[in-house]
Amino acid sequence: MNPLTSMKGIKNSARKYLTHTVLAAVLSWSVYSVIMKKWGGELPKQATFLVTMLIGLFILSPFYVWESLQSPFQWGSLTLDMWLGIVYISIFPTLVAFTCWNEGVIRVGASRASNYLHLIVVFAGIFALFIGETYTLVQFIGALFIIGGVLLVSNSK
Repeated sequence: MNPLTSMKGIKNSARKYLTHTVLAAVLSWSVYSVIMKKWGGELPKQATFLVTMLIGLFILSPFYVWESLQSPFQWGSLTLDMWLGIVYISIFPTLVAFTCWNEGVIRVGASRASNYLHLIVVFAGIFALFIGETYTLVQFIGALFIIGGVLLVSNSK
């Protein structure tokens, strides 16, 4: 049984939804990376970033409208910490990370760059320590597997 074509093993509808969401995310990220390799070097970096953000805006707008109808949002309810979080997310994960990822895909290709994508989990775990989160033995072992896998595929010829 191919897990990508059958959901028989997943009984819970919420888990099915999450599984489909993860598969859609992986597929869209793969397509995005291949497109970046093919056309990313031909367009100016600012234009590439703008097009990426506009596509994201187009795709996410219906979800924003639906969520707004479910629970109306009050801008005045945002605290200073929330605003700082928005500024941080706008600059680092959005602007800096996407720019670095796009440049990496253009330089080394989508397949080689994708090997390093798994390090996001490792760095998230490390940075979580700075805000007081616990790091379990299972997470540490998982991080070692990820780092080992990245080193293995990076050094293979």
